[in-house]
Amino acid sequence: MADLKVIAETLVNLTVKEVNELATILKALLLRLQRRRPRST
Repeated sequence: MADLKVIAETLVNLTVKEVNELATILKALLLRLQRRRPRST
């Protein structure tokens, strides 16, 4: 649980620029994961 607290504190202290960079990175990762996963029909 202590690790989550550290992560939360770090996220709270991010600048707007850093938040935007993080969002870009997470979007790219999500797109990669979605492309790897076979679609279920």
